[in-house]
Amino acid sequence: MFTAGSGNLPNATQYFALVVAPQPCSLGVDANGTVDALTDGLMLIRAMFGLTGTTVTNNAIGPGAQRNTWTLIRNYLNGTCGANFAP
Repeated sequence: MFTAGSGNLPNATQYFALVVAPQPCSLGVDANGTVDALTDGLMLIRAMFGLTGTTVTNNAIGPGAQRNTWTLIRNYLNGTCGANFAP
């Protein structure tokens, strides 16, 4: 809520809502700027089979990845893409 005053009463009050659009879900789960079946796709398939931890990420992290651990990737998939992968 904001109240604006000009020195003359009554002051004006305005209510508003700030809506921030969510980050879109991308298949580039390791966040290295590309979507690659042999990195991003492999990790997604491993996770979908119920694997966790380094069994998801071993030899599947793309070069320059910003998300380079299972925890970071799982948090992204669960928080942004609506997944429900276990820790």
